Amino acid sequence: MVDTSCPGCARVNWVQRVPALHATGVSTVSGTDQYSGIGFSSTGLVPVMGAAVVNRTSTTALAQATMPAPSQVSIARPLLLGLLLSVPALLFLAGTVAAVAGEINAADSSVGSVVGVALVGLLFAIAPMTPAASAFAVAASRSRRNRRVQRGLSAAYAAWASGCYCHRCGVCFWPASPAPGVSGRHPFSPSEFRWVIWNIGGYGRYFNAA
Repeated sequence: MVDTSCPGCARVNWVQRVPALHATGVSTVSGTDQYSGIGFSSTGLVPVMGAAVVNRTSTTALAQATMPAPSQVSIARPLLLGLLLSVPALLFLAGTVAAVAGEINAADSSVGSVVGVALVGLLFAIAPMTPAASAFAVAASRSRRNRRVQRGLSAAYAAWASGCYCHRCGVCFWPASPAPGVSGRHPFSPSEFRWVIWNIGGYGRYFNAA
């Protein structure tokens, strides 16, 4: 029989499984928000007012400290920003192609003038691509992070689901070792418990990002 008593106080009446502890600490509340703005109509600008139903998720500090994995991060914003910042560069590039083609077809064109027009156009195209490239790099980094967390989630979740929490002592523990190198029946603070879980999943490097 597995011993689920707390390794600190040796009692079971205040011990709770971590999944149940986490579930009771996360709640979703629906509410109504008022909004206002300006709209367009056939008669011109008109004020717009209304209401919208919104859902808000509340998480207690203890539930946050025992999360099995960091939340997925959105790549939509940096990706959209990169696409928007790429538009000027594409316009400059299209203009450069047209200018080079015109220079080649000109009666008095030379190799030097063609190269000069091409270089000037490329410089103007590269300038706005620098912030766009940075935005795409952020999106790629976030995508790699999300994939790494997703790959390790099953191993981390298995260890997380077998953990226990003692409300009297304020510590987490495992009745038996959940993974090689992790001691069973050893008291961990909630943040230490989460760090162990995230390392089992292979994404402990994101511990401070949660």
